[in-house]
This record gives sequence, C-alpha cells and structure tokens, in this order.
Amino acid sequence: MNLVRDKEIIFDREDLENLFILKKFPVFMGCVEDMDAKKDLYEDFIIDISKSTGIPQVRNLIPLNVLYDSEHSSGTIGKIWHDHHKAFADFIQSSANPTRVFEIGGLHGILSKYYSEISTLDSWTILEPNPIPVDDCPAKFISGFFEKSFTADSEFDACVHSHLFEHIYDPKSFVEKLKEFIPEGKDLFFSIPNIKEMLERKYTNAINFEHTFFLSEELAIFLMESHGFTLNKKEKFLDDHSIFFHFTRESLKDEIKLLINDYLTNKQIMIHWYQHHLNEAKMLDEAINEKEREVFLFGAHIFSQTLLNFGLNEKKIQCILDNDKAKHNKRLYGTNLTVRSPSILKDLKNPVIILRAGVYNNEIKQQILEDINDSAVII
Repeated sequence: MNLVRDKEIIFDREDLENLFILKKFPVFMGCVEDMDAKKDLYEDFIIDISKSTGIPQVRNLIPLNVLYDSEHSSGTIGKIWHDHHKAFADFIQSSANPTRVFEIGGLHGILSKYYSEISTLDSWTILEPNPIPVDDCPAKFISGFFEKSFTADSEFDACVHSHLFEHIYDPKSFVEKLKEFIPEGKDLFFSIPNIKEMLERKYTNAINFEHTFFLSEELAIFLMESHGFTLNKKEKFLDDHSIFFHFTRESLKDEIKLLINDYLTNKQIMIHWYQHHLNEAKMLDEAINEKEREVFLFGAHIFSQTLLNFGLNEKKIQCILDNDKAKHNKRLYGTNLTVRSPSILKDLKNPVIILRAGVYNNEIKQQILEDINDSAVII
C-alpha cells in the first residue's frame, strides 16, 4: 500500500540512516463512525535521516486518498488556531496589503474571512480539493489540486498557503511549481509549524504520516531562495507554534544557495524525541495503575495515537476527550476508544486526564479546571 521514500528528499541522495521504527502505526489521524477497529489500516512509521543534508524524513508514505480519507478539523478548533489565522492575516495585510489573493489549500476559508475584516478585497480565490467553507466566507473556491498542469484563470497580487508546505510529499517540485505559477514581482506568504521547536519540546504532532519531513525554518528559506524568491520578512507566532514568511518572486539569480548540514543536531533531536515518548508512556502507565479512578485521554488526534503506539495501555482509558463536536460519539482511528465531550467530566470526583497536546495544553487545562471540573487531576 505504501510509497517508499528511499532517497533524501531534496537532492535524491542515497545516504539515508535509519533512526527508529514504530511498528503498525494508524495511517489516519482522525475519527470514524465505524466502530470496528479490525478494518483500520496500519503502516510502519520509520524515520530516516540524510547524512549529507541532515534532514529527517518519513520512509513509508501513505497514499493521499487513504491519508486524507476524511477531514479531521485540524486548524479550526480552539482559540490558539483562530489567533493564528488572525495573526497571519495581520502579517499579510501589514506586509503588502494585497487586494487580490490566491490561496492554496484553504479548506474552510477562515484566513480569508479574518483578512476581509481588516482589509478591502477585490478577490480571494481558494484552490482546495474538498472545500468546507465557514459561514460568511468571502472566498471563491476552486475544487482541485495544485498540480503541474494547474493555471489560474485570473490575476492575483499575492499567493498564500498556511500549514500546507509540511504536508507536501515532494517539496522541491512544489516550490518549482510555485516559481512557475507566481509572476515576477508578486508576493508569496506562507505559515509553517515550528517543527524544530516542537520536536525539542517533545510534541507528538511534529512529524507523522502527514508531516513527513523536518521542515525547518532554514530549509524553508533555502528552498525558496534557491528558486527565485527573495525573503522580505519572517515572524514567529508563539514560540512553539508557527513561523510566517513573506517572499517576493524575483528573476532567478545565478548565485548558488547552500543548505547547512545539521545532521548531528537533528539526529540527536529525533532520538531524544523517540526516547522521551518511550519513557513517557511507561511513566503514564505506572501513574494510572496506581489510581483507582476513571482515566481519560485528551485529544482525538495524533497526540493520543502516538502515546498509545509507544505503549500506553488503552484498556485503562475510559474514552478520548475532544472539544470538536464533529468527533463526538465516533472512534479514534487505530484504537477501540470512543470520543466524548469534556463536559462528561462535570459530575465526576477527581477524574484523571492524560493531557499531551503540545502548545494547546494550557488552553485545554484551563478549560477543564475552570469551566468543567476543578477537582480533575491532569497528568
């Protein structure tokens, strides 16, 4: 079923070194209505690293029709995500204030909605294979993919994409298409997760079957500058969430850009990430074995799937908690656990909640303790 990435992702070098393997990892990080887990698909999650470029990457790639079998609401639920979209809209407006925008992979159109609240728009067009527009979305949607043959039917001032780059299986070809697609003198804005910081903080949503390579800030800049783009501005959104970039498409320069080899640093980051989660799953198992109370796991997403795959005992978990109503009463793929609203904690005495949701931890912890149940024990 899988597509094997057996060469380094940017230069096709055959110098990959294996770092670790997680056997039988779920291929989809969302929720399903089918309660029969026997039908779920799995693939070995294998991380290799190039010795010459230092880029860690996932070896086994999942076919896109399986990986994105249905939408899992990432980027739409929670205050932090909406703050991200507002901050990115402000970044675009303050940098160039484009009035004609073309967005790749906009899905819900939330970014266009926030941008329209702070600037005048002549047009905002979104290319998206499965559009799900939010209410009052000002954008026009085109159903499709950003493929080699795609051409825009109208002019634009700026091209935009948000948390898309890290999902691309062939980032070099993607940037080559951007170079061809965006006219000289026009702007490119994009946001990517701060993957290096996320990995150093041991977040489980940094690299997976959707984020299949270590897209660092340096690698993003190298790819753009080596394909005729000039960096104007960059800005972090929180210390551990995202990085915004503003580039302008220029004529291709003759100078050769070099990619710094961070092999030793990145290898250490990945191995420490792996060892941390082995120890974390063991520690959490010991903690919940000592407690004679109901135990819940927060996050119907990659957060929970990763902990369970590293060895957290699923049988000790009552259910998965999640704020996304679209996931309630469904099953987290790759598990036998049903998803419920955190509101079920309300009348329980000292319920135990395992929370490992990265940058969203504080937001979720505050919600549970202040709005639902102040006797909850969060570990």
